[in-house]
Amino acid sequence: MRIVCVAVVGKSNNPLYIKSFETQDTMKFHYIVHSSLDVVDERTKKTSQGTAEMYLGLLCPTEDYKVYGYITNTKIKLIVVMLDDMEVKDADVKSVFSDTFLTFFFIIHYDSFKE
Repeated sequence: MRIVCVAVVGKSNNPLYIKSFETQDTMKFHYIVHSSLDVVDERTKKTSQGTAEMYLGLLCPTEDYKVYGYITNTKIKLIVVMLDDMEVKDADVKSVFSDTFLTFFFIIHYDSFKE
């Protein structure tokens, strides 16, 4: 499992943070993240009647990458783009999202109490 891009997207689908770990074609990852937001919107509309699962799973596989999604209860979206070179278990991806969410949460709250 090799992560090539991580993105945090706001409620209005505005990118808050995008980090590409590949030095070439960084704009390609911006496009992949932006394209995957349509799938996130479809999946969240389907689950809006009941209890929504925060982990959205595989959003859209491409030729070389797999894109996974996670949405918080405040509608912040986390998108991870992984290289499609090996089989990845959902438990491993959930663990990545859990760690990413906790880090994001800590940074936001630490900065708000810092001032």
